[in-house]
Amino acid sequence: KEHRRINVVLGEGAAVSGVVLDPDGHPLSGARVRVEDFATPFPPRNLNIASVRSSRDGAWSFAGLGAGRVRFVAQHPNFAPAESLPVALDGRTPKSGIEIRVAPGASISGIVVDEAGHPVALAVVRIAQVTASLAPVVRETATDANGNFSFRGLPRARVQLVAIAENATSDLIDLDLAQPSPTSSIRLMVNVSGEISGIVVSSRGEPLPGAQVVAQPQASQGASVARWRL
Repeated sequence: KEHRRINVVLGEGAAVSGVVLDPDGHPLSGARVRVEDFATPFPPRNLNIASVRSSRDGAWSFAGLGAGRVRFVAQHPNFAPAESLPVALDGRTPKSGIEIRVAPGASISGIVVDEAGHPVALAVVRIAQVTASLAPVVRETATDANGNFSFRGLPRARVQLVAIAENATSDLIDLDLAQPSPTSSIRLMVNVSGEISGIVVSSRGEPLPGAQVVAQPQASQGASVARWRL
């Protein structure tokens, strides 16, 4: 086997800190704060990027961030996500006093049923904000024994919602959470049960166990990639 030596050089970094506030301006603890590259139009939100939690006084800090133009995004289970103004970092000068104020979040609840109208327990319900990104922030929960589910702290924006059971999924539905009142009558029916099956073989025609098979849409056929993000 060929072995290659790769050197990874760490650049300079400086401390960056701030505070998360609730809608009334009070310190908010337990918010997850992550840093995003402001120069990237569609940041890869599904990657393991740096994040910290705000303390009891709402404070958060990163020990050493490099140079760049970034923003800080705060998420909390009870409030809508919020972000700071863009911040220019030089990797040498510490920055402090960055404020992130969250907004009141939307709440939704509903039930997942099968084609016969019976509640589906332990179905996965996923929700994501409608954005141009192909890797949006996705939240998910599971239904209880009666098929019920609920979300809190959602953005006041358009979102997409889908339910996934063991052998079927629901249609993707669109919700506008910009309305002030919560949505509590969502009914998701898991009745989409199309199936593709086949066999994976080697170049010699021998079956290959353990292979991963992925299905994805082709834009040339008019399929909407947005419908596959959840």
